[in-house]
Amino acid sequence: MCAGCAYRRTGVNLALMAWLTKQWMGSIEELILVERWFGTGDPEELTNRYDQAIAVLEEGNVEAWLEHAANAGVGNESASHFQRDWMGGMTLPGVDADTLAATLRGGFVGALTAAREEGLPTSVVWVMLGDTFDVNHVVGANAVTVVISIPVGTRGASAAV
Repeated sequence: MCAGCAYRRTGVNLALMAWLTKQWMGSIEELILVERWFGTGDPEELTNRYDQAIAVLEEGNVEAWLEHAANAGVGNESASHFQRDWMGGMTLPGVDADTLAATLRGGFVGALTAAREEGLPTSVVWVMLGDTFDVNHVVGANAVTVVISIPVGTRGASAAV
């Protein structure tokens, strides 16, 4: 069982040691909300949601991204955490806000565009792997999976769980 799965089920942060020393894969509640939003069974509504999200992401305004994420159920507390800890550099020390925003924007626009073109829902995983921050995607038979990769041993990320 992954450490993130244990955290999600028990509410206890069993992941801290894994975060500090090992590779890790999991999800967080906000990403699950995004998955649900892009998991509607109505093809027309799904296309509409992709079109809106892609347009907002392409603007490059992080505040607009977070306002749009509210449609998926991402609340104010989560949006404030993202602004403060992610964009503020605490979660990914060494990755400046401009690089973080550009990487997230490019990765999500690519993934959502592929999902829109294929008519597939989107899933999102967060992995601690390698030594760089990146956002990419994989087109599968049943979904397009967004992969958010942060460097192994990123100490700030342990607080993001």
